[in-house]
Amino acid sequence: MKNTLLIPLVLTLALSLNACLYKMDIHQGNILDDDKISQLKTGMGKAEVLALLGSPQVADPFHVQRWDYYSSSNRKNRTEQNQKSVTLMFKGDRLHEIIK
Repeated sequence: MKNTLLIPLVLTLALSLNACLYKMDIHQGNILDDDKISQLKTGMGKAEVLALLGSPQVADPFHVQRWDYYSSSNRKNRTEQNQKSVTLMFKGDRLHEIIK
């Protein structure tokens, strides 16, 4: 009789402890805040863009005048995933176009 009560008790305890585990936020790519993106202006130099957003996520040797930034985050206890992308086009050393 003790075994019949012990098994459901152990299972209940194990399942309740599983709910207490910490689930951390997962972030991949560059952090693309809306306020940082709004600070981008055409005519900025590459050094200014690097200081603002950091290195681009994708460095394409065939398109050196194009920088791609991607951001993806999955928050704990949420099923939706937040994704952003920004493509910057340069002419020479100056930012020419911002594609959101």
